[in-house]
Amino acid sequence: MHMAWVLLTVIPTISHAQWQVRYDVCVRSPTRQYKVLVIENQKLTVDFVPHVFWTVHELQYRKTKLNQATGYTGSVFHWDGQPIGTGHRTEHHSEQLIDVTLQVDDQTYRLDKANGKPANLDFTASGQQISLIKRSTIGPMAHQARFDFDPDITGYTVTHRYEVLIPITPKRFAGYRYVFMQMMPKTISRWCYYDEDGKQTCGTMSEPDPAKPMPKNQFVFKDAVFKGIACYSPTEQMGIAYSYPKQYPGTNHYLDRAAKDNKFRGILFEKDQYQVGEKLTWQMRVLPFDATGDNWQTIGWQIIQPTW
Repeated sequence: MHMAWVLLTVIPTISHAQWQVRYDVCVRSPTRQYKVLVIENQKLTVDFVPHVFWTVHELQYRKTKLNQATGYTGSVFHWDGQPIGTGHRTEHHSEQLIDVTLQVDDQTYRLDKANGKPANLDFTASGQQISLIKRSTIGPMAHQARFDFDPDITGYTVTHRYEVLIPITPKRFAGYRYVFMQMMPKTISRWCYYDEDGKQTCGTMSEPDPAKPMPKNQFVFKDAVFKGIACYSPTEQMGIAYSYPKQYPGTNHYLDRAAKDNKFRGILFEKDQYQVGEKLTWQMRVLPFDATGDNWQTIGWQIIQPTW
Protein backbone atom coordinates (compact mmCIF):
# COMPACT_ATOMS: atom_id res chain seq x y z
CA MET A 1 0.00 0.00 0.00
CA HIS A 2 2.81 2.38 0.82
CA MET A 3 4.46 1.92 -2.59
CA ALA A 4 1.17 2.60 -4.39
CA TRP A 5 0.78 5.84 -2.44
CA VAL A 6 4.29 6.95 -3.39
CA LEU A 7 3.68 6.31 -7.08
CA LEU A 8 0.41 8.20 -7.12
CA THR A 9 2.00 11.23 -5.51
CA VAL A 10 4.81 11.35 -8.08
CA ILE A 11 2.91 10.71 -11.32
CA PRO A 12 1.62 14.04 -12.68
CA THR A 13 -2.10 14.18 -11.98
CA ILE A 14 -4.95 16.64 -12.05
CA SER A 15 -7.74 15.49 -9.78
CA HIS A 16 -10.96 15.00 -11.78
CA ALA A 17 -9.66 17.18 -14.63
CA GLN A 18 -12.09 18.18 -17.33
CA TRP A 19 -10.81 17.51 -20.83
CA GLN A 20 -11.93 20.03 -23.44
CA VAL A 21 -12.42 19.27 -27.15
CA ARG A 22 -12.59 21.90 -29.89
CA TYR A 23 -11.32 22.81 -33.35
CA ASP A 24 -8.66 25.46 -33.88
CA VAL A 25 -6.50 26.82 -36.68
CA CYS A 26 -2.83 25.90 -36.89
CA VAL A 27 -0.77 28.63 -38.57
CA ARG A 28 2.47 27.21 -39.95
CA SER A 29 3.14 30.20 -42.21
CA PRO A 30 1.15 33.03 -43.85
CA THR A 31 0.27 30.68 -46.69
CA ARG A 32 -0.08 27.43 -44.74
CA GLN A 33 -2.96 27.18 -42.31
CA TYR A 34 -5.22 24.27 -41.47
CA LYS A 35 -7.72 23.03 -38.94
CA VAL A 36 -6.76 20.83 -36.01
CA LEU A 37 -8.84 19.02 -33.41
CA VAL A 38 -7.63 19.99 -29.94
CA ILE A 39 -7.96 17.83 -26.81
CA GLU A 40 -6.63 19.62 -23.73
CA ASN A 41 -6.76 20.19 -19.99
CA GLN A 42 -5.04 22.71 -17.74
CA LYS A 43 -1.52 21.49 -18.63
CA LEU A 44 -1.60 19.28 -21.70
CA THR A 45 -2.68 20.08 -25.27
CA VAL A 46 -2.76 17.45 -28.04
CA ASP A 47 -3.65 18.40 -31.64
CA PHE A 48 -4.94 15.98 -34.29
CA VAL A 49 -4.84 16.90 -38.00
CA PRO A 50 -7.86 15.80 -40.07
CA HIS A 51 -6.19 16.31 -43.46
CA VAL A 52 -3.44 13.78 -42.64
CA PHE A 53 -5.81 11.11 -41.39
CA TRP A 54 -6.32 12.57 -37.91
CA THR A 55 -2.77 11.88 -36.72
CA VAL A 56 -1.23 13.62 -33.70
CA HIS A 57 0.24 16.91 -34.88
CA GLU A 58 1.57 18.70 -31.79
CA LEU A 59 1.98 17.92 -28.12
CA GLN A 60 2.34 20.82 -25.69
CA TYR A 61 2.88 20.69 -21.94
CA ARG A 62 2.53 23.98 -20.07
CA LYS A 63 2.48 25.64 -23.51
CA THR A 64 5.90 24.17 -24.37
CA LYS A 65 6.07 22.05 -27.50
CA LEU A 66 7.42 18.57 -26.85
CA ASN A 67 7.55 17.22 -30.38
CA GLN A 68 9.34 18.18 -33.56
CA ALA A 69 7.68 17.96 -37.00
CA THR A 70 4.32 16.41 -37.74
CA GLY A 71 3.58 12.97 -36.39
CA TYR A 72 3.66 11.56 -32.89
CA THR A 73 3.03 8.08 -31.46
CA GLY A 74 2.21 6.88 -34.98
CA SER A 75 3.27 3.71 -36.81
CA VAL A 76 5.57 3.59 -39.85
CA PHE A 77 6.81 0.60 -41.84
CA HIS A 78 8.02 -0.32 -45.31
CA TRP A 79 5.77 -2.19 -47.72
CA ASP A 80 6.97 -3.12 -51.21
CA GLY A 81 9.99 -0.88 -50.72
CA GLN A 82 8.03 2.26 -49.82
CA PRO A 83 7.29 3.82 -46.41
CA ILE A 84 3.69 3.77 -45.26
CA GLY A 85 2.07 4.48 -41.94
CA THR A 86 -0.39 6.55 -39.97
CA GLY A 87 -0.85 9.89 -41.68
CA HIS A 88 1.02 8.85 -44.84
CA ARG A 89 -0.25 9.86 -48.26
CA THR A 90 2.25 9.14 -51.04
CA GLU A 91 2.19 8.30 -54.74
CA HIS A 92 2.53 4.57 -54.06
CA HIS A 93 0.90 4.00 -50.67
CA SER A 94 -1.62 5.81 -48.53
CA GLU A 95 -3.48 5.18 -45.32
CA GLN A 96 -7.16 4.57 -46.13
CA LEU A 97 -9.46 6.12 -43.55
CA ILE A 98 -12.63 4.26 -42.51
CA ASP A 99 -13.98 6.46 -39.72
CA VAL A 100 -13.10 8.56 -36.68
CA THR A 101 -15.22 8.60 -33.52
CA LEU A 102 -14.94 10.43 -30.23
CA GLN A 103 -16.18 9.04 -26.94
CA VAL A 104 -16.90 11.66 -24.27
CA ASP A 105 -17.90 9.94 -21.03
CA ASP A 106 -21.06 8.03 -22.09
CA GLN A 107 -21.59 9.81 -25.44
CA THR A 108 -20.19 8.83 -28.86
CA TYR A 109 -19.75 11.23 -31.81
CA ARG A 110 -18.75 10.64 -35.44
CA LEU A 111 -16.09 13.25 -36.24
CA ASP A 112 -15.49 12.69 -39.95
CA LYS A 113 -17.58 12.82 -43.11
CA ALA A 114 -17.35 10.26 -45.91
CA ASN A 115 -14.38 12.13 -47.42
CA GLY A 116 -12.48 12.11 -44.12
CA LYS A 117 -12.94 15.82 -43.46
CA PRO A 118 -14.43 17.12 -40.19
CA ALA A 119 -18.20 16.71 -40.04
CA ASN A 120 -18.71 19.83 -37.90
CA LEU A 121 -16.00 22.44 -37.31
CA ASP A 122 -18.14 24.06 -34.61
CA PHE A 123 -18.07 20.86 -32.53
CA THR A 124 -17.07 21.23 -28.87
CA ALA A 125 -17.26 18.86 -25.92
CA SER A 126 -15.90 18.35 -22.43
CA GLY A 127 -15.75 15.40 -20.10
CA GLN A 128 -13.82 13.37 -17.56
CA GLN A 129 -12.88 10.59 -19.99
CA ILE A 130 -12.12 11.24 -23.68
CA SER A 131 -11.24 8.62 -26.31
CA LEU A 132 -10.49 9.28 -29.98
CA ILE A 133 -10.75 6.14 -32.10
CA LYS A 134 -9.63 5.95 -35.73
CA ARG A 135 -10.13 2.96 -38.03
CA SER A 136 -8.23 2.62 -41.30
CA THR A 137 -6.26 0.27 -43.50
CA ILE A 138 -2.50 0.67 -43.88
CA GLY A 139 -0.92 -1.44 -46.60
CA PRO A 140 -1.52 -5.11 -45.78
CA MET A 141 -3.25 -4.52 -42.45
CA ALA A 142 -6.45 -3.20 -40.93
CA HIS A 143 -5.61 -0.69 -38.23
CA GLN A 144 -7.23 0.91 -35.21
CA ALA A 145 -5.55 3.74 -33.29
CA ARG A 146 -7.14 4.62 -29.96
CA PHE A 147 -6.10 7.61 -27.82
CA ASP A 148 -7.43 7.55 -24.25
CA PHE A 149 -7.33 10.68 -22.10
CA ASP A 150 -8.03 9.73 -18.48
CA PRO A 151 -9.43 12.08 -15.81
CA ASP A 152 -6.59 11.84 -13.30
CA ILE A 153 -3.45 11.68 -15.47
CA THR A 154 -1.95 14.55 -17.46
CA GLY A 155 -1.12 12.39 -20.44
CA TYR A 156 -2.67 9.85 -22.77
CA THR A 157 -2.52 6.17 -23.66
CA VAL A 158 -2.30 5.15 -27.31
CA THR A 159 -3.24 1.66 -28.49
CA HIS A 160 -2.38 0.40 -31.98
CA ARG A 161 -4.27 -2.69 -33.11
CA TYR A 162 -3.48 -4.43 -36.39
CA GLU A 163 -5.09 -7.33 -38.23
CA VAL A 164 -3.31 -8.87 -41.21
CA LEU A 165 -5.45 -8.81 -44.38
CA ILE A 166 -3.02 -10.27 -46.93
CA PRO A 167 0.08 -12.44 -46.39
CA ILE A 168 3.10 -10.43 -45.22
CA THR A 169 6.37 -11.82 -46.56
CA PRO A 170 9.95 -10.87 -45.67
CA LYS A 171 10.48 -9.47 -49.17
CA ARG A 172 7.44 -7.18 -49.11
CA PHE A 173 7.98 -6.19 -45.45
CA ALA A 174 11.71 -5.44 -45.82
CA GLY A 175 12.92 -2.15 -44.33
CA TYR A 176 12.26 -0.32 -41.10
CA ARG A 177 9.00 -1.12 -39.33
CA TYR A 178 8.14 0.34 -35.96
CA VAL A 179 4.91 0.78 -34.04
CA PHE A 180 5.52 4.10 -32.26
CA MET A 181 7.44 7.07 -33.67
CA GLN A 182 8.25 10.26 -31.78
CA MET A 183 10.43 13.17 -32.90
CA MET A 184 11.51 15.52 -30.12
CA PRO A 185 13.30 18.90 -30.20
CA LYS A 186 17.01 19.06 -29.48
CA THR A 187 16.34 20.79 -26.15
CA ILE A 188 15.10 17.42 -24.85
CA SER A 189 18.68 16.27 -24.60
CA ARG A 190 18.82 13.76 -21.70
CA TRP A 191 17.44 10.24 -21.70
CA CYS A 192 17.24 7.13 -19.53
CA TYR A 193 15.61 3.85 -20.39
CA TYR A 194 14.63 1.30 -17.76
CA ASP A 195 14.13 -2.44 -17.94
CA GLU A 196 11.40 -4.13 -15.91
CA ASP A 197 13.79 -4.66 -12.96
CA GLY A 198 14.66 -0.97 -12.75
CA LYS A 199 18.11 -1.18 -14.34
CA GLN A 200 18.70 2.08 -16.17
CA THR A 201 20.85 3.10 -19.11
CA CYS A 202 21.30 6.84 -19.63
CA GLY A 203 22.86 9.23 -22.09
CA THR A 204 22.90 12.68 -23.69
CA MET A 205 21.97 13.78 -27.20
CA SER A 206 24.08 16.16 -29.29
CA GLU A 207 23.46 19.89 -28.96
CA PRO A 208 23.74 22.07 -32.09
CA ASP A 209 26.77 24.36 -32.07
CA PRO A 210 27.09 26.77 -35.04
CA ALA A 211 30.81 27.14 -34.34
CA LYS A 212 31.47 23.43 -34.89
CA PRO A 213 31.02 21.13 -37.90
CA MET A 214 27.64 19.44 -37.91
CA PRO A 215 27.99 15.89 -36.54
CA LYS A 216 26.53 12.96 -38.42
CA ASN A 217 23.26 11.32 -37.46
CA GLN A 218 23.85 8.39 -35.15
CA PHE A 219 21.97 5.91 -33.01
CA VAL A 220 22.53 6.52 -29.31
CA PHE A 221 21.05 3.07 -28.76
CA LYS A 222 19.72 0.39 -31.06
CA ASP A 223 17.88 -2.87 -30.46
CA ALA A 224 17.26 -2.08 -26.79
CA VAL A 225 14.51 -3.92 -24.89
CA PHE A 226 12.93 -2.02 -22.00
CA LYS A 227 9.83 -1.14 -19.97
CA GLY A 228 9.98 2.55 -20.87
CA ILE A 229 12.12 5.61 -21.49
CA ALA A 230 12.18 9.05 -19.88
CA CYS A 231 13.54 12.08 -21.75
CA TYR A 232 14.35 15.42 -20.15
CA SER A 233 14.91 19.06 -21.11
CA PRO A 234 17.27 20.89 -18.71
CA THR A 235 16.31 24.26 -20.21
CA GLU A 236 12.57 23.75 -19.70
CA GLN A 237 12.90 21.64 -16.53
CA MET A 238 10.35 19.18 -17.81
CA GLY A 239 10.45 15.64 -19.05
CA ILE A 240 8.34 13.16 -20.94
CA ALA A 241 8.00 9.46 -20.19
CA TYR A 242 7.04 6.78 -22.70
CA SER A 243 5.85 3.72 -20.80
CA TYR A 244 4.70 0.30 -21.98
CA PRO A 245 2.19 -1.71 -19.90
CA LYS A 246 4.79 -4.46 -19.73
CA GLN A 247 8.24 -5.06 -21.16
CA TYR A 248 7.53 -6.01 -24.77
CA PRO A 249 10.01 -8.36 -26.50
CA GLY A 250 10.27 -5.93 -29.43
CA THR A 251 13.29 -3.64 -29.60
CA ASN A 252 13.59 0.16 -29.51
CA HIS A 253 15.88 2.62 -31.34
CA TYR A 254 16.85 6.22 -30.57
CA LEU A 255 18.35 8.28 -33.41
CA ASP A 256 20.25 11.52 -32.81
CA ARG A 257 19.57 13.59 -35.92
CA ALA A 258 22.06 16.32 -35.10
CA ALA A 259 20.66 19.10 -37.30
CA LYS A 260 16.99 18.33 -36.82
CA ASP A 261 15.60 16.37 -33.88
CA ASN A 262 15.88 13.35 -31.62
CA LYS A 263 13.88 10.47 -33.07
CA PHE A 264 12.65 7.70 -30.77
CA ARG A 265 11.40 4.61 -32.59
CA GLY A 266 9.42 2.50 -30.16
CA ILE A 267 8.85 -1.25 -30.61
CA LEU A 268 9.85 -2.74 -33.92
CA PHE A 269 7.55 -5.39 -35.35
CA GLU A 270 8.97 -8.62 -33.97
CA LYS A 271 8.69 -10.66 -37.17
CA ASP A 272 9.11 -10.05 -40.89
CA GLN A 273 6.24 -12.28 -41.95
CA TYR A 274 2.64 -12.68 -40.78
CA GLN A 275 -0.33 -14.78 -41.85
CA VAL A 276 -3.81 -13.55 -42.76
CA GLY A 277 -5.93 -13.13 -39.65
CA GLU A 278 -3.07 -12.55 -37.20
CA LYS A 279 -3.84 -9.77 -34.72
CA LEU A 280 -1.24 -7.51 -33.12
CA THR A 281 -1.71 -5.04 -30.27
CA TRP A 282 0.71 -2.62 -28.62
CA GLN A 283 0.16 0.17 -26.09
CA MET A 284 2.17 3.16 -24.93
CA ARG A 285 1.44 5.75 -22.24
CA VAL A 286 2.76 9.27 -22.92
CA LEU A 287 3.18 11.32 -19.76
CA PRO A 288 4.95 14.71 -19.50
CA PHE A 289 6.20 15.75 -16.07
CA ASP A 290 7.88 18.58 -14.18
CA ALA A 291 11.31 17.85 -12.74
CA THR A 292 14.75 19.20 -11.93
CA GLY A 293 18.13 17.99 -13.06
CA ASP A 294 18.47 16.15 -9.75
CA ASN A 295 15.22 14.18 -9.70
CA TRP A 296 14.03 13.61 -13.28
CA GLN A 297 15.53 10.11 -13.50
CA THR A 298 13.78 9.04 -10.29
CA ILE A 299 10.45 10.50 -11.39
CA GLY A 300 10.84 8.87 -14.80
CA TRP A 301 11.26 5.42 -13.24
CA GLN A 302 8.35 5.91 -10.85
CA ILE A 303 6.13 6.71 -13.83
CA ILE A 304 7.42 3.82 -15.93
CA GLN A 305 7.62 1.14 -13.21
CA PRO A 306 3.94 0.14 -12.71
CA THR A 307 2.44 -2.63 -14.82
CA TRP A 308 -0.88 -1.47 -16.19
